[in-house]
Amino acid sequence: MNTSGFVRLLVSEGRPEEPTASVRVEEEDSFTVLSAPPDIPETGPHPIRVMTEAWQAEPHAIPSLRKHGRSWLLILHDLESEPSTTEAVLRQGLELLFAEAEREGVESLDIPLLGAVHSVIPATRAAELLQEVLLGRWFHRLKTVRVRGGPFPPPKALQTDAPEEP
Repeated sequence: MNTSGFVRLLVSEGRPEEPTASVRVEEEDSFTVLSAPPDIPETGPHPIRVMTEAWQAEPHAIPSLRKHGRSWLLILHDLESEPSTTEAVLRQGLELLFAEAEREGVESLDIPLLGAVHSVIPATRAAELLQEVLLGRWFHRLKTVRVRGGPFPPPKALQTDAPEEP
């Protein structure tokens, strides 16, 4: 149990020697096509069945969370809208993600810089929103959030004017 109430935020370049998280999160759209593999496997269902299922598919709510074991999809994008997501949706999605992680007893999350993955929200602003949401919550179970794919420009609140050490 996290007794401090705060969560440790790590920025990673995704090196394989780093420990794996309890849950890995990806940014997704309402029809979950952004994470779909570009190649259709030859051994998959018959093409008529695939097309019928695609035609009948209903979009997921935005924001929402789809959980598949230790792999979660955070639905943030509506590809029929321009832009496909907003800061308000990102904030709601982050709140949803962290609330669900607490509810599920997740100790560590591995996330991309959500909102900036598809260049919709600038990386600096996405980092600021992440920081705001994390600082606005009290955590009991979640201990670590690792943001992969960095380095990212730090949010303004984390920048210092102190000289760098040699």
